[in-house]
Formats: sequence, structure tokens, C-alpha cells
Amino acid sequence: MADTSAGPLELELLPARHGDSVLLTWGPPADRHRLLIDGGPASAYPAVGARLRRVASEGSLDLLVLTHVDADHIEGALLLTNDADVNVGIAEYWFNGPAQVSPKLGGAQGEMLAALISGRGIPLNAAFSKAPVWAPDDQPLPVRTLAGGLTLTVLGPDGKALKALRKAWRPALKGEGLFFDSEADALTELRARAGLLPAKTFLGSRKPNGVSDLLQEKSSRDTAPANRSSIVLLAEYAGNSILLPGDSTPATLLAGVHRLLAERQAERLDLTAFKLPHHGSTRNITPKLLELLPSDYYLFSSDGAKFEHPDDAGVAKCVAYGKTGSTLVFNYRNPRTLRWQHDDDLKPRKNSTLFPPAGSEGGVVLTLAPRKKKR
Repeated sequence: MADTSAGPLELELLPARHGDSVLLTWGPPADRHRLLIDGGPASAYPAVGARLRRVASEGSLDLLVLTHVDADHIEGALLLTNDADVNVGIAEYWFNGPAQVSPKLGGAQGEMLAALISGRGIPLNAAFSKAPVWAPDDQPLPVRTLAGGLTLTVLGPDGKALKALRKAWRPALKGEGLFFDSEADALTELRARAGLLPAKTFLGSRKPNGVSDLLQEKSSRDTAPANRSSIVLLAEYAGNSILLPGDSTPATLLAGVHRLLAERQAERLDLTAFKLPHHGSTRNITPKLLELLPSDYYLFSSDGAKFEHPDDAGVAKCVAYGKTGSTLVFNYRNPRTLRWQHDDDLKPRKNSTLFPPAGSEGGVVLTLAPRKKKR
């Protein structure tokens, strides 16, 4: 005789366009449980997300399973996991991510999802002691029973399939020109992919989380030929020294600085003002540059309208590695720059700030009095 007290099992194929997203719901009316398998592609997320918003109003997901990292399965999972508007609870994830596949990082979208899961504190493969979800060749098929009585038996992948994935993971990342050393790297890359960000995110916001967090953000070095070819000038007058590097790249600028220091037989170049290269892009600012070029004023020339310069991480480097008692100078007064004055987490502890007058259209003037040359 059937157990009618258990309640019905509902299987729903969500409108995932060319991908997969399957919702199972089971249990009696007063104790319903839910399992989501895959999230479909990003193009289907408006419809999938709308359905899961209703799920969130009824309860949470007991389990979200991502079967594999193809875009038509993982993109919707990325969006859902990061969607603070839908705000669906996820009790556990089953996903063979970087920690399960390889001790080294790889696979861009897999890295992003793993970082989101970790950042939200969602248990990953807890039913398998954080090991891969797989069917070992020399053991009985794994069986797990979820709350409410739904039983899941894992038939695959087998060891050979996991080994093949492990072999392909890192090259897949390299093929995209990406190199992740941490979860922070993966989240930084995710923030740069607008198509994988919901309108309101748990972790994808560009709002800085403090200087120390910004310093953890990884970025590649600028190697653009046009920027490398920038004319770099050191202007000196009446004891004042101003470095004007255009958009020079770190390698090119450091080479010129080392040549100058060698010619002057000096260990560093004390500056009055340093116009940061490439409008304060973090790709063009390094701790070594700031160590060799201590300055009284760090100048940031950008309104941030097109490329969102100066980068928060670029300014943070000046705060952390720049000269104590220096001044950060911005030629536009806007929320992007004023945060360095008003945000308690970002307020420089060893720097002051200078902005154009309130109500002006931008532009700032420094009047530098004659100085005695240092010996």
C-alpha cells in the first residue's frame, strides 16, 4: 500500500531554453522539501529566477546540485547563488568544483561558483565530507537520503571521468587567459562579467570592503603597447619634483626609475607630486613603485565615467604603501572619489584628501612653494 502521508513528489522542468533546470518538490503540505538540479543558461534566468522567487517565498532549497560546468547548466546557478533579490536559501550544494577536482585552481565559471558558495557560507558536498560527488569504481554506489525521505543514489561520474576533468580543468582556464590564485581572483573576474551578475548581488557588488580587502584583489599587469610607449617626464623646479608618467606600464616605468636612481646614486626618488599612471588603474600601480617613489601628493586624474578610474584597489595601494602624511588629490568630486573621505572603512589613516571645491565642474590646483633640495 502506498504511503499517502509522505505527500506527492512533483517534478518540474523549468523554462531553461537550451539548457537544464529541474525542480523536485516532495513531502506533505506542512513539510515540503525542494531539490534544484542545474540552473540553465544566463539567457533563461529571468524566467527561472521568477519561478525560484516563488520557491523562496515558500521555503528554501534543501539541496542544489550542479551536474557539470557547461554554460547551459552553470550560468543560472551562478546568477541564483548571487541573487539577493530572489534570496532563496540553499541548505547544501553538490558540485565538483576546484577543491574536489584539483588542488590547483582552474575552470573560470567553476571557480566563480565555488567562490560564491564559500563566500555565502553554503556547505559544499557536506554529505560527502567535502569530497567529490562520484561513484567510486571499487565501492557500492553512494546513497544519500534527504530530509523528507527523498533518496539519491549517485551513478556517476566514475573515477575515469573525474580524472579526465582534472586534466582538462587548468587548460580550460588558461585558454581564457585567466590565472586565479584565490577565491578573491574568481570574484573579481565575476564582477567584470555583467551577464553573470543579477541586479542585486550577495557578493558581486563593487562597493569596497575596506583597504585590507582591496589589497587582496589580484590584477594582471598592464602590457598594452600604447601605454608602454607613454612619454614619462620628471619635472623639477625650486626643490619640487613632479613625476608625470602618462599611462606608462609598471615594467617600463620601473625600468626608467631604476636608471635614474643609478645615475643619481640614490636608493629612492623623493617626489613632491606623483601623477598616478593610467588614471589610477590598479594594473599600473605596484607596491614597488610606491616604495621607490615616496610622494607628498598622489594625483588621480579621472572622473570615472567610462572606465571607472581610479580603481579602488589602486587608491588602496597608495594608502597602504604610500608616504605617511601624504595627500590623495582627486580632480573630480563624485561618489567614487569622495568615498575616500567619508567611508570609515576606506578613510586613509596616514593620508589626507583634496578635492575640487563643492559645486565646481572639476579640476584642482596645487600651489607648490619653493623647497630646499634634499641632500
